Amino acid sequence: MMVIPSPQPIRRPYAETDFADGRQVAALAHMLTAEYSAASADGSPSALARISKEAAIWLAECERTLPTTAPRHLIDIAAYFDIIHRIVRHRPAPEQAIANAHERVIEAYLAGDKSILETDVMRIIGDAMARDIRHVQPAKLSWYVRTQERWLRESRQDATFPDISRAEALLRAAILLRANLFALTSSQQEYKAELAATHAPALLHTAGLDSGTLRALLAFARAAWPAHLSTETLDAAEARILSALSTADDLLPLDRAAYVLDRALRS
Repeated sequence: MMVIPSPQPIRRPYAETDFADGRQVAALAHMLTAEYSAASADGSPSALARISKEAAIWLAECERTLPTTAPRHLIDIAAYFDIIHRIVRHRPAPEQAIANAHERVIEAYLAGDKSILETDVMRIIGDAMARDIRHVQPAKLSWYVRTQERWLRESRQDATFPDISRAEALLRAAILLRANLFALTSSQQEYKAELAATHAPALLHTAGLDSGTLRALLAFARAAWPAHLSTETLDAAEARILSALSTADDLLPLDRAAYVLDRALRS
């Protein structure tokens, strides 16, 4: 039986969780999904039942507050919303609820909200294209392609993207590695191999990084596998990054504890 470290000592009662604070909502969702995965791996019906009940509370509160949640936090919450909806109601979240949340994120970015990154919007539109490109508005498709073309031009000058933050550079690399670049370059595989090789050394160094950069590093590692990273290298990188996230002082305690579970599940 898998031995999972218990997060119970630091869990706060739901009465103390401010569901108007998107950061707290996302951290609680992270813990619930991590615990649910651990209970599933451990084969514990009682734990699964308890977590499902707690997840139902989260879902109900989130449905109530989602329309007024700050756009910056909607990015993480929307992803957890679908997972928890599946846990509680055994079906995907309504597509319109997710679409509305993502639309608010895009609108905030276009209105100049600096807390929304260009990579956030690219990921949202890219995921929508992967689900069904026919449902993506032409204006968004055009913006996506123009941005992708600019990234390629900039990366050919310097693949480290020196004019933006390290986190944003890693996220750009992750998005480009996952994208179909056939229409933009005649040597897609060679381009991606060079891009991955440029950023791969960063996987060895996690000390002193903030949580945003660590999460971006994790996204890059997962995007580079399996074409440009071996499974062994990915496993080592994930363990290193998750360990760093579990002690990151810019995260809420609940988020750090969830990363402890995430790492245990990778063992």
